[in-house]
Amino acid sequence: MISNHKLSSKAECMKKFDNGNKQTKPIKDSNLNMYSESNGVVIPIKDGNYVEISVGTPQKIVRVKIDTQQPFTWIVDKRCRFCFFYLGMSGMSNTTGSKSYKVSDVAVSEIVGKSIPFGLKVNEMLEIGGRKSTVDLMNVVYRDIDVPKSFYIENQKVHIDVLDSFLWEFNFPAFNGVLGLGYPYTEEDPSEKRFFSKGTSLMYNMAINKYVTIDLRDGSKSLSLGFVNLKNISSDISWTTKARKNTFEFKLDYIIINNVYFKLNVLAVVNPRYKNSYIPEFFLDKIKLIQKCRDLSVVPPIVFGINNKNFTIGPELYLKPGVVSCTYLFDKIEGNILNSQKTWILGQNFLEKYVAFFDFENKKVGFAN
Repeated sequence: MISNHKLSSKAECMKKFDNGNKQTKPIKDSNLNMYSESNGVVIPIKDGNYVEISVGTPQKIVRVKIDTQQPFTWIVDKRCRFCFFYLGMSGMSNTTGSKSYKVSDVAVSEIVGKSIPFGLKVNEMLEIGGRKSTVDLMNVVYRDIDVPKSFYIENQKVHIDVLDSFLWEFNFPAFNGVLGLGYPYTEEDPSEKRFFSKGTSLMYNMAINKYVTIDLRDGSKSLSLGFVNLKNISSDISWTTKARKNTFEFKLDYIIINNVYFKLNVLAVVNPRYKNSYIPEFFLDKIKLIQKCRDLSVVPPIVFGINNKNFTIGPELYLKPGVVSCTYLFDKIEGNILNSQKTWILGQNFLEKYVAFFDFENKKVGFAN
């Protein structure tokens, strides 16, 4: 159910915006082990918001996006000749040249009634942040034009949903794949023996404490695995319990757009793979009513209510002055994110202000700045 009302005054707006966002020193809980950098690794996030990993024997550097929704890592092979145009990612090399490359299964795409190999499930050596492990990867080898955006492993259909890669990142290095940090299926799940299991999970294969910190703020961009990284954090972490099993989704309580409050009861997830945030078209239309791009000082922030606390996105993070009109860093879910039709995605423009923390074992997601 959605309801809305106009906030009655500027003072009332600012009170709502400030509620729950006071800047205080972080309060560390009793489990100090979770905050120790000695338990994990810190990987720099480069301009263009990607990280570098090493794959194979001998090792080759691969540039990958970070994805918090998919539980596996996939790498584009140079045999996928059209992946740059359709997935925005170029092949790193012919990965079969690796001595540690072992094929164990085939992923297929259904094209006009035919099953065409999309990629190979391979067991391969991977190194990230100085830690090595042999993991199961998806090696994309599709050779025909018009590369599909989904594939099947057994009866499981998976959408890979690549957006914003080719055009807006034209000045950045080409990417070779996606680093999947999504939550794997649990052992009691009958799908455990399939591809999407702990065998494909970076967190379980690296045998580290199962915490992830993603920081896209200027001056401190990093991916931390194995501990909660509090570097340059001035506020308490606001933790919220995950709303759905085997995902990092949480409940979004409300949104304030252009000083109008909308009560919500929807699922959301933060995912640094996407430059924009993806929301239903109804709310996107409300954002597009804002036309004051040339003077952002008079534009109100967008406020997300998470666990009854406010998280504000200033206009500089969701509006860009265009030649004729505004350019919006929000887009509609419908027709774009096939795998998240009912889940809002908060992308890089949210993470450029708020650091995200993921606690695998305790099934929690947290935010701070």
